[in-house]
Amino acid sequence: MLANTRRIGGIAGIAYVVLFIIGILLQGDTPMADDDIESVREFFADSDKTNMYLVGDWLIGIAFIFLFLPFLSSLRSVLGVADPSGGMWARLAFAGGILVLAAGLAGSLAWGSLALLPVTDIDDSTLLFANRINHYGFGSGLPLTLAALIVPASLVVVASGVFWRWLGYAGLIVALANVVGALWVIEGDQETFIGLFSLIGFAGYGLWMLATSIALLMSAKDEATV
Repeated sequence: MLANTRRIGGIAGIAYVVLFIIGILLQGDTPMADDDIESVREFFADSDKTNMYLVGDWLIGIAFIFLFLPFLSSLRSVLGVADPSGGMWARLAFAGGILVLAAGLAGSLAWGSLALLPVTDIDDSTLLFANRINHYGFGSGLPLTLAALIVPASLVVVASGVFWRWLGYAGLIVALANVVGALWVIEGDQETFIGLFSLIGFAGYGLWMLATSIALLMSAKDEATV
């Protein structure tokens, strides 16, 4: 039974990463946090761009609900058995994953709403406000929730060796990059040295998800042969 749980989680995790990347690519060159009002309005006034943005958002939502959640449930089951703390860290990792889902949903509301509205009816200050809400949600809130998922999971991996231990240490580094990178919002400019940590942290999250999913699949094979 645990082998099947690992297998399902591994496949779901890999599919999640693939679908998530496709969704991001479909959304195109979206406005930056410090873009002027003309650039923001131009993007959301283009129906072709907003339609593709909404399709990308829909795919990302599908990835989270139907793929990320099974991965998270599988990871919780596997970590819970190996967790030397009696399951505390495994439960915290699961809770962190739920926070990631909630932060992603909350962060998508501002731009999703703009994509549905005729921006010609929105004044400049409201448009800029919505743009900043989106970037604050994804730039500060989401990275911290990613760390809330990755840190406890990585601690279990390091302590127990349930997966490759290097994956646990790499996860802690990725979590640190996300926590530090969240500070870019203080300057309001993503293209800074701290903003680079944010980019590394987000890319690292995708790689961590992929590596953890592969580890689940490989451990499922080992479990089945025992």
